[in-house]
Amino acid sequence: MKKIQILIFLLCGVLCFSSCELDNYPGPTGSLSGALIDSETGEQVQGDIISGTQIEYMELDYDTVNPPIQRLVVKVDGSYRNDMMFEGDYTILPLTRGNFVPQTDTIELTIGSGTVHNFEVLPYIRIKDASITIDGTKITATFKLEQTVENKVQSMGLWGHSSAAVGEPLQFGKKTKTLNKVVDPEDEYELVMDVRTDKDFVKGKAYFFRIGAIIDADEAEFNYAPAVRLTIPLDEEE
Repeated sequence: MKKIQILIFLLCGVLCFSSCELDNYPGPTGSLSGALIDSETGEQVQGDIISGTQIEYMELDYDTVNPPIQRLVVKVDGSYRNDMMFEGDYTILPLTRGNFVPQTDTIELTIGSGTVHNFEVLPYIRIKDASITIDGTKITATFKLEQTVENKVQSMGLWGHSSAAVGEPLQFGKKTKTLNKVVDPEDEYELVMDVRTDKDFVKGKAYFFRIGAIIDADEAEFNYAPAVRLTIPLDEEE
């Protein structure tokens, strides 16, 4: 019995030593950050974080013929960041799904500590001269739409939520309008949303509101203006 206990102890020691050896590889010291940039204006392209744009890439230092595709989510303001990458060579696949004209070029990128890479894209729609104001429980958005392709603008909207990631996939309330036409960049639009009867909007609390529009194209997503934070006022008697 004593010999069995000694053997078990020695076996555990060997396994622990082997485990330490396997875990003794250097951790990821590389990072990649940047943004989706409007190729004409230089501004970051706003989008959705839920079912929004993802950057797909492959690490080429894998000891395999077909390295797996990894994905990186782009934030609502168009920026992205990953501080847990291994340094080395990567292939970034073309950005084909989003609120911009699909790209076709594959990018070869060597990633080290603090690598920055911006993607220049052409957004389908730009939200221009955007203004969102509040009067009591009425939220009023005024804006212009500038499209960059010949497709029709399918619809536009105003969304509200407690998160700055507000948009079509994440909202407490919305006001939308169908357009289905090519828009004139000089036309001004207005959308009014009354949050008075919506239980998700509480008087005295602040919420984010965002204007957006979507083009009529395959797999297109909404283009947005930056979110605006507004506080729903209390009634005078309160």
